[in-house]
This record gives sequence, C-alpha cells and structure tokens, in this order.
Amino acid sequence: MRLTGNPTPSTAALDYDSTLIGALELSSKKWVFAVQLPGVKKHSRHVVEPNGPALELIERLKSRSAGAGRPITRVIITHEAGRDGFWLARFLERRGVEVHVMQSSSLPVDRRARRAKNDVIDVEMLLRTLMAWLRGEPRVCSMAPVPSEADEEARRRHREREDLIGARRSLLNKIDGILTTLGIEGYRALTR
Repeated sequence: MRLTGNPTPSTAALDYDSTLIGALELSSKKWVFAVQLPGVKKHSRHVVEPNGPALELIERLKSRSAGAGRPITRVIITHEAGRDGFWLARFLERRGVEVHVMQSSSLPVDRRARRAKNDVIDVEMLLRTLMAWLRGEPRVCSMAPVPSEADEEARRRHREREDLIGARRSLLNKIDGILTTLGIEGYRALTR
C-alpha cells in the first residue's frame, strides 16, 4: 500500500517568518479556514464555499504576505479525517501544499463539562493542535497517512458492502417484526 503525506512532523526546521499555517474545518455547507500568517499575532478566519476557491484564498494570502515584506515559501494545512476521504489532501499536495490529516479521535477534548461546538471553535482548535504538533509536542494528536487513490477505492468497496449488508439486516428485522405481529412465526426471508 502506497501512502503519501507524513504522519510525523517534518524534519525541516519550521520558519514562522516564511510559513503559512492553516486549518480547514470541512462541512457540506461551508468550509472555515483559520490561518496563521507570518508576522501576524492573531489568527485570521475565512469562510469559503465547499470544494471552492481554497487554493485561490491561499494564493491571495501569500501575495498579501509578500506585499508586507514576508514572502511565503512553505504552506502547511491540516484538516480532520472524515467522510470526505483524502481527496482534498491529495489535491493540495499536488499543488505544493504540505498537508497533514488529523485523526478525529485523537484531538484533545475537555471532558470535564459540556463544551460549545461550532465550526469556528473547531477550526481554531485544529490550528492550535497543528502548531503544537509541528513544534514536536508529544502525543498532542495523531496524523493519518494519506492513502493513494487506488488504496482508498479498494477500501470503499469493502465499506459499501458492509453498509449494504447492514441495510439488508435492518430490513429483514423489520419484516420479521411485522410478520410476528401478524402471528406468523419462523419465516426466514433468506432461506429458499
């Protein structure tokens, strides 16, 4: 299995004066992009359309930073592994962006109380976690290796089969329940 991406921090020294560090919170309605630009103390947040001009925004931020006398030589982006698969990571990597995909289950969560949850809070947490991971803090999160398109497609068939078997089981249980309420016992739909 060929994996791209790097699940361990890069050995290249992180130069904060020439690196754009960003995090994407993906949803079906909008993407929230949090960015740490060189020479700027505060993170900026941007909302872009799904599957939309995220690369155009990165290029605009790079040119704005270059205009301020801080040219960007390295772009590092993260997002959570999720239902969207790894297409975005492969897409960005092909365009020269260093992408790290975080395992959702490894992200730090305050378990003492209920926590507020929205895209802005999530993307800020992703950005802070990525920056800690890049500094080399141990066990701050886990990164998922990015599989090739062929490997991801092979896993998709297996997952689709499992989903179909689960749907069949659910339908058979409903049929058995209805037949039982009508007084019909012992009917097995899958036996001929």
